[in-house]
Amino acid sequence: MTLPGVLDTLNPLLSASAPARAVAALVFSGLVASGVDGQFRPDLAASWGSADGLTWIFHLDPHRRWQDGAAVTSADVAYTLGLIDAAGSPVDPALRNAWQGVRVAAPDAETIVLTVPATLGADILDLATLPILPAHLLAATPADALALLPFSSRPIGSGAYRVVAASSLAATLQLADAYELAPRQLRISMVGGGAGSTPAPPPVAAPGQGTVTVLGTGAATAATVRATLARPVFVFLNTHDSTLADPGVRQALNLAINRQSLINGPLHGAALPLRGPLTGGFTEVDATGVPGPDAAAASADLQAAGWLAASGGGRTRQGVPLAITLLVDDDPARLAVAQAVAGDWQAIGVKTTVEKVGLDGLLRDFAVPGHYQAALLGVQQRGVLPDLADLWHTGGALNISGWSDPLADAAVDATRAPSPDTRQTGYVRFAQRFADEVPAIPLYVPTVGYAVAGVRLAIGTLNDPSDILRDAAAWRAAS
Repeated sequence: MTLPGVLDTLNPLLSASAPARAVAALVFSGLVASGVDGQFRPDLAASWGSADGLTWIFHLDPHRRWQDGAAVTSADVAYTLGLIDAAGSPVDPALRNAWQGVRVAAPDAETIVLTVPATLGADILDLATLPILPAHLLAATPADALALLPFSSRPIGSGAYRVVAASSLAATLQLADAYELAPRQLRISMVGGGAGSTPAPPPVAAPGQGTVTVLGTGAATAATVRATLARPVFVFLNTHDSTLADPGVRQALNLAINRQSLINGPLHGAALPLRGPLTGGFTEVDATGVPGPDAAAASADLQAAGWLAASGGGRTRQGVPLAITLLVDDDPARLAVAQAVAGDWQAIGVKTTVEKVGLDGLLRDFAVPGHYQAALLGVQQRGVLPDLADLWHTGGALNISGWSDPLADAAVDATRAPSPDTRQTGYVRFAQRFADEVPAIPLYVPTVGYAVAGVRLAIGTLNDPSDILRDAAAWRAAS
């Protein structure tokens, strides 16, 4: 298997490399694991639950062992979480911020209790996929010296694979349990570049094993399977703008867009159409997506909103022309998408100007302070379940649409409830309200291609192309 990037360290709490974290995820286990279906399953914890969404109790599987034979206990979990907040800890600040406010207790060897802030709620399950480190091997080492240990290149984990050899450019992993049906050995090579770069060189594989090679996102061959990335792209609409405050206008702008043309054209087929705010594993929600394309219905919506066709072209209302400025960053693909969206809007009488702005400036100077009309932006989703609060709740830190809707807020709150059924109901109701109000126009989710030979594998929604490794223990030889 060949992945873009380098292996900086195989200690997953210290790594800044997505491929290294993906490799480490095969060596280490978390309290829970996330599957290709977007659901959480037992890992080190055999069961878990919460009565109020604030106190979460995880019961460890007493049969789990480290690869040196030592038992996995709550002391390992407490050590790992303590390391995140330790003075002088080299842990990524983003990881430290994500766990801020979470308190950990270990009342006995097989129980972990996490007390979480109300703003986190059930999102703790995403965080609970964090790889756990062995306290009996590392606790005696000061936090700022961990990176110097041989453990960083030859770690002892509790996962499905153990490290046989590793360097910055390659790692060889061997199945830890000989009775498992997964591939016995994985050889993972690194190559510079990333998704969308030139195709990777031929992979190196153990004899008799299948290979999975990362291709550029625009590549396509008969042997390619594609996975969606949890990086949805939206046209955010400023609901405080005098033109876009009308949901009818926002509906019209959505109806005008031909997503499949965007995918076939500027995106070269490397994307899937997105019709709602959620990606991956939400089959009950899919039917609540916003419709389109329908230029005739879009024109009718504008007409109903008072925007009448002008004799010289375009539309006006009370003498004011219908005009929108669409901001986009300087990524060539997104710029081409923005220009295609502008063409669709022009076709229904909306004078559209595309302005290219650097990504930092787009966010800092325009989107966050609300000094814009429309902005084409991608969203980096964390974990298998999207956290809706930041983007769509009235008080959300990144609610750049300025959307304030009590029904949507209640649905977002429900997605953080302890009960899985309540969370699912919340997602469905949120998607329905989103489709009614369209505070942003969902456009597409990018995909990444993999050439597959000799193995059968299921691929769900990935946060990073390297996440293809996430379920390697479930791969089986092709019949």
